[in-house]
Amino acid sequence: MDSVSIETKVLTGFGAVLLVLTAIAALTYQSFRSFIDAFGAVEHTLQVRMTLQQVQGRLIDAQTGTRGYLITGDERYLSPYQSALATLDQDVQRLSALTATNPDQQRRIGELHDRIAPLLASLDRLIALRREQGFEAARAQLVSDAGGRRMAAIRELIAAMDAEEARLLQQRTAASQDSANELTLALELLIGVSVLFFALLLWRVRRDLLSRRRAEEDLAEVARYDRVIGEALALFNASPERGRVLDGVLSLLADTSLYPVSVFYRYDSWSGMLEREAGWGMSAGTATSYRLGEGLVGQAAQARRVLVLDAAAGLPTIDAGVQSLRPAAILVVPIAYQERLLGVLVLASTRAAGARDRTFVERLAAQIGVALHNLQQFADVKALAGELRQRGEEITRKNRELEAANRMKSEFLATMSHELRTPLNAIIGFSEVLRDGLAGDLNPEQRDYVGDIFDSGHHLLALINDILDLSKVEAGAMPLELEAVDVAQCLRNGLAMVREKALAHGLQVDLQLGDGVGVIGADARKCKQILYNLLSNAVKFTPRGGRLELTARRLARGAIDSAGAGEAHVLWLPPAGPYDEFLEIGVADTGIGLSQAELDRLFRPFVQIDSSLARKYSGTGLGLVMVKSLVELHGGGAGVSSTPGRGSRFTVWLPCRAPADTEAVIAPAAARSRGEALALVIEDDDQSAELIRLQLEAEGFAVVRATSGEEGLALATARLPDLITLDLLLPGMDGWACLERLRDDPVLAQVPVVIISILADDARARGLSLGVARVLQKPVGRQALQEAMAALGLSRLADPPPSVLVVDDDPRSVEIIAAYLEEAGFVVMQAYGGRDGIDLAQNTHPALVVLDLMMPEINGFEVVEVLKRRPETADIPILVVTAKQIDAEERARLNGHLLRIVEKAAFSPEDFIREVRRSLRRAANAA
Repeated sequence: MDSVSIETKVLTGFGAVLLVLTAIAALTYQSFRSFIDAFGAVEHTLQVRMTLQQVQGRLIDAQTGTRGYLITGDERYLSPYQSALATLDQDVQRLSALTATNPDQQRRIGELHDRIAPLLASLDRLIALRREQGFEAARAQLVSDAGGRRMAAIRELIAAMDAEEARLLQQRTAASQDSANELTLALELLIGVSVLFFALLLWRVRRDLLSRRRAEEDLAEVARYDRVIGEALALFNASPERGRVLDGVLSLLADTSLYPVSVFYRYDSWSGMLEREAGWGMSAGTATSYRLGEGLVGQAAQARRVLVLDAAAGLPTIDAGVQSLRPAAILVVPIAYQERLLGVLVLASTRAAGARDRTFVERLAAQIGVALHNLQQFADVKALAGELRQRGEEITRKNRELEAANRMKSEFLATMSHELRTPLNAIIGFSEVLRDGLAGDLNPEQRDYVGDIFDSGHHLLALINDILDLSKVEAGAMPLELEAVDVAQCLRNGLAMVREKALAHGLQVDLQLGDGVGVIGADARKCKQILYNLLSNAVKFTPRGGRLELTARRLARGAIDSAGAGEAHVLWLPPAGPYDEFLEIGVADTGIGLSQAELDRLFRPFVQIDSSLARKYSGTGLGLVMVKSLVELHGGGAGVSSTPGRGSRFTVWLPCRAPADTEAVIAPAAARSRGEALALVIEDDDQSAELIRLQLEAEGFAVVRATSGEEGLALATARLPDLITLDLLLPGMDGWACLERLRDDPVLAQVPVVIISILADDARARGLSLGVARVLQKPVGRQALQEAMAALGLSRLADPPPSVLVVDDDPRSVEIIAAYLEEAGFVVMQAYGGRDGIDLAQNTHPALVVLDLMMPEINGFEVVEVLKRRPETADIPILVVTAKQIDAEERARLNGHLLRIVEKAAFSPEDFIREVRRSLRRAANAA
């Protein structure tokens, strides 16, 4: 019933009352209709009786008038007779109509009509006899006539009819009285119910009005309490000071006129005391502290519940200034936050405390508890912030010291890199000059000594490079320079690095490539380092007559589950990332094999598997550590499985980034492969491709071939050649589509394209319009190709040989580089510092400058800036050869000012000479 709304109850009540009133009204109406009907019946009966009397009276009048005329002979006495004759038929008909529903009366009326007619005829004969024969004749007829009997019979009949109507009148009068009584009762009931309903309605309305008034008063009081709570919340948020908050809350309570006096006692958890902290309207004798359980304040704090004292308990008076007042009640309210006691609030009330007052103070106490907790938290946070600020300043100072130390470490590594690699390069370079007989012939013993010096220098340089690279990886300073890498070519190049040593050890070397290894986005230099370390280790630890196999395939992330079959294995899976496909590179050997314990130690820095091997096989133990670090730098994984005495298999997984997703972070020239100028031949016919290769190699080009347009685009992206020859009739993508793709690439669009096709005559106009450098007829002759190369500036260097200025502060480095250049036929000028280099470049205007970066007074960066700033030297190409580790910022500083950066750590005379020729050729093309 509680779920029924007030509106439903009201409507139901009104409906029930309306239904009762309607029923009573219907009953009243029915009673009234019955009364009307009964009254009509009585009136009808009276009309019938009156009509009977009229008929009887008229008959009597007719008989009386006739007798008067008989006696007197005076015609005036016939007036009643004549009047009766005129109306008697109407009266009888009316009587018949009035009794139409009464068969008995109808029968009697018919009988009455039959009796009246003879009577009237008898009277008419008497009148006529009196007129004609006189009185005596009429009297004699009257005496002998039966008129008296007829009149008596009529009277009896009328009397019977009247008696019947009298009986009906009695019945109908009684029915009328009953109807009148029922009507009276219905009216009384209707009036009574109406009076009762309106009395109840008035009572209910009055009660609702009183209830509404009480509810409005309650709402007003609740609103007042809510206003106090709201203002208290605003106060809590407005001030961070505990004292101001407490004074403000007590002031708000006093403003309500209900709690003019209030005191707050703060709980000290250390001492267990309740100490007075704030008060409003309190007297001088108010206690300053309580212990837990002491007095009502201590009891309320200990029990954690509200205590209420009413006036009957003999409360103390309140000093109001004008007079002393006795409070109606005192409320002692504990203040807590999450079961932690914070204090006690004591309130003196001017009225008896009801349930609503208790609810209000409990709500307020909860809000005060939250506010005091937040204020304490704010104070703690403020203190902590101050401490953190001090710690932060200390950490900042420590960070500055660490940055300074790290900077000093970087500077030390850069200096050591330069200072160690520079003399090593001199040792390696001069020993190679002696070994190759450039300074004169050596006897066999001297040649062996020089060979030992050369090999030891290379070994020491490799150790230094490993240590410096490892320090960069550990410091997170090793950048990942992504570019398009042709996997097959990269693996072939890796095998080429160790093939000679492997053959010298009598090892069989195999390469197995899976289908579709294609091109991936990776750091080509680091991939080469990974392959070299793995292959050189395999060669080193495989005995003579063994076998070494290099494999590569693409596989899904889910297929990476092991490094291969073996008794022992370790595995580092690739981390979670956006790449679902990986390139798996495996190096398997038939070497000494490793146990599980040895594998567990294998990837630790400066660790070899045992001391006997360390003596037998030289090395730092950093090679595999670098492999794992470089693979992880790519976002890949590594693993190894091995069986002692049978061999090992080392596996790395590199994510298959799309070449289009790579971002070259070095200058475009630095992304090119080393060696001579590179030509890409896109030709599907083997004989034509072989002919073009021979002719281009004769012109000094290194040649790579693609048999389709798709493969050509991949190789062009991966190798960035100096020249592309293109056939038009290719399987799949034809030459025109391949050409359009080349021209759409902003980097490849700079590479000259020569069309060599049997359709040369038809294709010349279209090809030239698309930016093709030359269109040659297949088969192409050597002279035509030489003329095209000369027009493109790609022919061999002309006589006289160009001059090259070598600038380095280390005379030994200058001498070595000069020796290589002079052997290759260049004219060499030497400068032993930045200032000398600038002066010589301005005075002699060399074709190329070979420059070191780390020099005293004026370093290489400043030399580049000076030369490029001055118009007379701005067009001189610059090739940097340095032992300094170039970071991204320094590369950006040099970008656009030089063609190539050659690191002394990876210096090769052959590659260096090729790079010099290539740089000169490129500068000539740019001019």
